[in-house]
Amino acid sequence: MDRPPELEFAWLMFVGILLMFLLSMAVVIFFVYYQRKLYKQQTAMEQLKLEEQKKRLQTEIAARENERARIAHDLHDEVGSLLSTTKLYLTVQQPSKDITEHAKKTAADLLDEAVLKLRAIAQNLLPENLKLFGLVKAIEHSCRQMENAGSFSIDFQHHLERRLPTEAEIHLYRIVQELLNNAIKHAKATQVILSLFQQTSDLILTYEDNGVGFAVEENKKVGSLGLTTLSSRVQLLHGEMQLKSTPGKGVSIAIIFPSFTTHTQLEI
Repeated sequence: MDRPPELEFAWLMFVGILLMFLLSMAVVIFFVYYQRKLYKQQTAMEQLKLEEQKKRLQTEIAARENERARIAHDLHDEVGSLLSTTKLYLTVQQPSKDITEHAKKTAADLLDEAVLKLRAIAQNLLPENLKLFGLVKAIEHSCRQMENAGSFSIDFQHHLERRLPTEAEIHLYRIVQELLNNAIKHAKATQVILSLFQQTSDLILTYEDNGVGFAVEENKKVGSLGLTTLSSRVQLLHGEMQLKSTPGKGVSIAIIFPSFTTHTQLEI
């Protein structure tokens, strides 16, 4: 039995409205799901960013504390001992109140040495060459000083077109200092090859020595202070450090600072 045209039309209208309703609900559900997923992704990214900022802040604090500890150590051991010796010499060495010329000269020599030590510490905090002439000249001066101090050869190669931001230069200078100090204190090296250059937008620092070397994984587990400080400074400039070494075969280090420009700023 055929349906009346009116009933057929009503049925089609009902089915059409139902389909439109279901389609609308599907769109709404998809939109809500997508918004929730997007919100979760944004929240996760913000959380990750906060964690990275926290880690960088902790790294900066650790680097500053290590620097303060080093300064305190230098003041206590270098200057403090000289001043204590001077006081001891002036108060104990002479039984009478009259201080002899020899005592005066000895005290003056000790005080002169203390002044030199203080100047050396101040120079180490902010090298005059770094402030006036830039990173390359400061590194060259530091290399010459180390070479003149003993049987130590440093081949420093560089290619920088212009000066870098002050904070970046200070951290890069400290990184080089840390590398050279490790070469003397731990690696017992006699030859070092150091290079600093820009490749497209990246800044690359490489280091090689002929020292005793070490087992990299074992040092990571122990947590070498020198490597920890070095790694902290590299992270402050958002760099990536690649270290290779085996006992008896020296050390090779490549540090890459991606997208490093003259306008690069520290993000702490």
